[in-house]
Amino acid sequence: MTRTHRRVLATIATLAMAIGTTTIGATSAPALTNPAIPWLRLDHTITSQPWAGGTTKASDLEGSAFLPFDDQFVIADDQGKRVYFVDRSTGALVRTVAQSAFTAALPLGGGAPADLNRSDAFRGVAYDVFSDSIYVFSGNCCGLVGPFEPTVFRLKRDPTSQFQVESYQALPEGTDALAASVRRGTGLYFGRGTKIKTYDYATNTIGPDIKLVGTGNAILGMDFVDPSTLMVTNDAGQLIRVSTADWTAVSGWTFDLTGFGIGVAQSVMAIGDQFYVSDGDDTHPSNDPTRHRVYALNLGEAPPVSAAFTPHVTRGPAPLVVWFIDHSVRATAYSWNFGDGTGSTLANPAHIYTNAGTYNVTLHVTGVGGASDASAPITVLPAGTATGGYTLDGFGGVHPFRVDIASTPPATTGGGYWPGWDIARGLALTGDGQGGYMLDGFGGLHPIGVGSNPAPAATMDGPYWLGWDAARGVALMPNGNGGYVVDLFGGIHRFRIGTGPLPPAATGAPYWSGQNQARGIAVLPDGSGGYVVDRDGNLHAFSIGTSGAPPSPTGVWNAPPGQEAQGVAVLDPSRGGFTVDGFGVIHRFTIGGLAPPTSGNATWTGWNIARDLAVLPGS
Repeated sequence: MTRTHRRVLATIATLAMAIGTTTIGATSAPALTNPAIPWLRLDHTITSQPWAGGTTKASDLEGSAFLPFDDQFVIADDQGKRVYFVDRSTGALVRTVAQSAFTAALPLGGGAPADLNRSDAFRGVAYDVFSDSIYVFSGNCCGLVGPFEPTVFRLKRDPTSQFQVESYQALPEGTDALAASVRRGTGLYFGRGTKIKTYDYATNTIGPDIKLVGTGNAILGMDFVDPSTLMVTNDAGQLIRVSTADWTAVSGWTFDLTGFGIGVAQSVMAIGDQFYVSDGDDTHPSNDPTRHRVYALNLGEAPPVSAAFTPHVTRGPAPLVVWFIDHSVRATAYSWNFGDGTGSTLANPAHIYTNAGTYNVTLHVTGVGGASDASAPITVLPAGTATGGYTLDGFGGVHPFRVDIASTPPATTGGGYWPGWDIARGLALTGDGQGGYMLDGFGGLHPIGVGSNPAPAATMDGPYWLGWDAARGVALMPNGNGGYVVDLFGGIHRFRIGTGPLPPAATGAPYWSGQNQARGIAVLPDGSGGYVVDRDGNLHAFSIGTSGAPPSPTGVWNAPPGQEAQGVAVLDPSRGGFTVDGFGVIHRFTIGGLAPPTSGNATWTGWNIARDLAVLPGS
């Protein structure tokens, strides 16, 4: 025996006597903790295709054990008929024990060498820190025709401190241990199906069945963390904590490993709060680099459940069909309240609102990490309410588009039309959505009707630039008392509708003296203020009367070179608005909330002819 070998054995003996609830590795590691809500996270994987630092590839991964004094794994390769020693830190293959070393082994106490039938299928692997011994179990494999001679081999250190096959013990036919581990103070166990048994190598004695409860149909791997805790993997791809007080699965400690990509959770090694699970899935192609990996999983506190969802539409006329799209994180159970006395337990339900009103939809989710709630309003307009809007082209053509999933608005009548003459400049709709006005470049306002509604009354006292294309946009007060025209410099001019009064003056908007900058104007639905859009797409807030300035929008589209903004429209202050560019493309922006998507709008690719847009009040 060399001096190095004696020193290793002395260290092992000393540390083995000192082990309390501590697992000894390259450094001391804490025992398994007890988070309130246990959760696993993938830390890293170890590849065997090939093992790091070489060309050797594993044909299978079966049982495994951790050698704390060497900081190595010992892993059985069933189909390859060999055992690997792998560095835990680097994943490098340290050495291989070939099948021939097992077939040459003699039984404990003497006799005939083990034959190929005894070393045909290596399965369970265990390490006894107190005797510094590795145990490798073999048995029936792969549906082959027998006879099979179940066997357990013992490996001990040689004078160079390397483990070598030292002896074997024959086991009864049908033993076929799939999993093995050593429990401090009791000794060696092996398991198969839903049962484990104690085993004494020296006397070759198998103890009575111990029935595991709540561990599934068939355990594949096992490892004692300490005398009171056993971790097992099963054929359902689960890692389960078992209390040895009653050999029953601990509530809240069953983990689904399939989400990490583990096909067959063949074995488990527990090292402090880290579990190493070998994947014995043989269905991957032989050239797949993810085939037969070892997964390092960290134990910790489960992150909280977070509820979140998106209605595919939040507003529209009755009957309104709404699909609710779940975005919750780590939720496993759902409880919806649609705000009208009905609900659902589906993850992504649909609901039909038949009556007009505003409904607060709530989602309550639960999961491993607790519970969480989220809510969103749904506005259902009266049946038949027209929603959506219109885009104006430079000739005076009015083109409807949809907002959300509403039907296309009806066609308009009246207004001006100048075939081939780019003179139309602005479009505005009345507060009741039944009509509006088209603005030409000279400041002329031309009434239009929506659907079968008649056009509104003529306007009075508005600006007019005879022969000078100076008008750029028009907006109406929602109460019907006139409106505003913005000129190319940003000047805002009031006008009356019919015999009504002039609206209050607008203040706070920018003025670009002598510069052709302004492109459109919009008034908020409450008449408190509005926005002027310049040709670069920027929005400038202004106040009406004594009201304060509206909030600054966010997410506003900025025009690139060669493409100008041409108009602006706003929904209610919580729903944002739109700008339109010269090609007819509609861009959403946020005021409180992001404006809903549009569809069906006219576009003119590469042709700068769109001039404004307007939305119906129900949108």
